[in-house]
Amino acid sequence: MKDMCTSVNTEDFAIKLIQLGANIYPRCRNNDSLLHIAVRKYFLRVAKCLIERGVDINAQNDDGKTPLRVVGDRQDFREIQIDYKQTRKDFEEGVSLLLYYGADASICDDKGVSTFEQFVLWHPWMFAVLEHLFDLTYDSYSECVIRLKALEYLMLYESPLFYKVMDRVTEVSLDNCVLAHAPFWMKTDYLRVFLEKFDHVVDEMLSDDNCCSTSWTWPFNETSIDNFRLLLESHLAPKTIEYIQEMSIPFIMSMVQRKTSVKADVELIQYLLTFGLGVSFSDIEKVYNLDGYNDLLKTMLHMIPIPESREVARCDVLPRIICDIHFDLETFLKDPHDCSVNSMKILLDYFANPRFRDYCLRRDVNSVTKKVKRLPTVPILVELARDATRKFLISRYKITRAAQFYSLLKRLPISTTHEKILSFETPLYR
Repeated sequence: MKDMCTSVNTEDFAIKLIQLGANIYPRCRNNDSLLHIAVRKYFLRVAKCLIERGVDINAQNDDGKTPLRVVGDRQDFREIQIDYKQTRKDFEEGVSLLLYYGADASICDDKGVSTFEQFVLWHPWMFAVLEHLFDLTYDSYSECVIRLKALEYLMLYESPLFYKVMDRVTEVSLDNCVLAHAPFWMKTDYLRVFLEKFDHVVDEMLSDDNCCSTSWTWPFNETSIDNFRLLLESHLAPKTIEYIQEMSIPFIMSMVQRKTSVKADVELIQYLLTFGLGVSFSDIEKVYNLDGYNDLLKTMLHMIPIPESREVARCDVLPRIICDIHFDLETFLKDPHDCSVNSMKILLDYFANPRFRDYCLRRDVNSVTKKVKRLPTVPILVELARDATRKFLISRYKITRAAQFYSLLKRLPISTTHEKILSFETPLYR
């Protein structure tokens, strides 16, 4: 019968027991009072009944949490929930009820986290509730110390309360749960205000050794370039450059919101490249596999160092040909390793080499075999000329790295069409 009762029936039954004189002062697991349990379940009529009969509204459990704080600990609710509107209504009414009866919003838990800070972390979009809690917690005559993570959430969720908090806050408490790369996600104006008042905190955020290992992170967005520029124009420029040099291109690309355009991704990374963002062979491969021969790849080809043999040995054939100028299809065919189906298909857009055709046919993959049979029986002259010209230029100008080769192509008196063929930007067989 107990499991069959609705929450309304349960709440009515609890109120009836209280009215009949049931003990309302026992402590439960974790030293919770009945008021803690009532507000946690949103049994607000029970909570009101308990408060009116003298239950301590500010009682703390073993974690130092009051009933008001327990309301803030409720897992955040989203519009995708079936009961979203009712849950949000219960949440707001629960907070209002406790504050109406005199709940003290300034009480911190045993870790020193205030109710306001916890509400910011769990319910950052509840602007009216947060503002009311902030006014009850921090007055204009006392010190206002707020944890960095709470301020980060206000900035990242673009809370209109941010400016009011910044006017009053006197000190930022650093903790061990800083959001990774936070200075590069928030609105630029928020970062500017924060930097003006707490530049030493931003300095710590940029030098935090643990920030890159934070499990939950916020993606880069269109404002990231503006934020990098703001920091690079400040006295924190040296620290920002060090920070950039520790990052990697694949990491940035994985963190960029997919709703942004590829152009926005390229602009961000090209901007960072000018300040020392490192380029590796694996970066070239990942960028090529993600978006082909784009503008970012062209920029990176002018900055890549001589690849290490261990690094290139694990990479796809065509990206390796593009950026390892001493590696070509003939070199691959002397000691062919297992080539993925997708890699073979891509290579067949650029090569009709008979030995490579045989290699593909021996792999006996239907889709690859069909593509091989559509190729001419002998390579076209453009393919032969391309490969011979690349070898001649590398030998004639004693080129040792990809950056030299692609810089040379820009200076040769040849058409854009020929340049794209020599750089493997233009496929020959499609």
